[in-house]
Amino acid sequence: MTAHEEKYLECAAAYALGALDGDELWEFEAHLRSGCTVCSAEIASFGETISLLPAALPPKTAPADVRAALLSAIHASAEARRQAGARTSRLLEETSAQPARRSWLNYGLVFAVIVMIIVFSLSYNSLLNTLSEKSTLIGSQQTQITALKDELQRKTEILKVLESRKIEIVTMDGLTVNPVGYGKIIWDPEKKVAVLQVAQLPPVPKNKDYQLWVITKSEPTKPVSAGVFAVENEAEKENYFKVQPLEVVDRNEIGAFAITLEPKGGVPAPTGDMYLLGKTSPK
Repeated sequence: MTAHEEKYLECAAAYALGALDGDELWEFEAHLRSGCTVCSAEIASFGETISLLPAALPPKTAPADVRAALLSAIHASAEARRQAGARTSRLLEETSAQPARRSWLNYGLVFAVIVMIIVFSLSYNSLLNTLSEKSTLIGSQQTQITALKDELQRKTEILKVLESRKIEIVTMDGLTVNPVGYGKIIWDPEKKVAVLQVAQLPPVPKNKDYQLWVITKSEPTKPVSAGVFAVENEAEKENYFKVQPLEVVDRNEIGAFAITLEPKGGVPAPTGDMYLLGKTSPK
């Protein structure tokens, strides 16, 4: 291969990338008009290689702003290659040559452009991986923040009950089924809200709930349900729950509070084992 032919092949690579312009473009297009099949084949080969570069990288989902910028750049590159291909087809059909001055683009520059495309693509995928990891971390932190906010809200409501102007307190002791358990119920008769504190209760099975009962002096055989709750973590020795509304609030009417283990969601009347019991004392 002569130096002259080698220079034309160098221009073929740049032409496929849409990188020729001015005198170099006129010179090379005049050469194509002469009917050079070698350069035409080289242009086609470079076009196929460039089109396959994206397939060598794993697919990733980019953020909207990054994706928009990349699509714009890809569109511009595709348009340049389309125009180059159209010029090639047009020139191969023509027979007349146009005069131009010679100026050659170094083949090493074309190779560097291809390397830059590959390096940029790899860097882009690395950035996507980093963004994905950061998004996962942020999502985990957001979940923790939400849980902390819920816990803060729950404790704030409990403090409001404890800070009430007038409160009543009854302590509860563990029974035979769980003698180590204990607790207390603190309620505000005016607002009809209460705080239940329990300790040393075993976690409930998946199909069960603990249920709080108010046993009245007038009808001790018909306990009034005050809601259900679940102890899920055995490591938490003390658990606090807000009870609202508390239908019976008069201490003189309340005979006792009790906690039983019932089917999940609670039942109209006690059916399960009694874990805690606390009787009121006369004033």
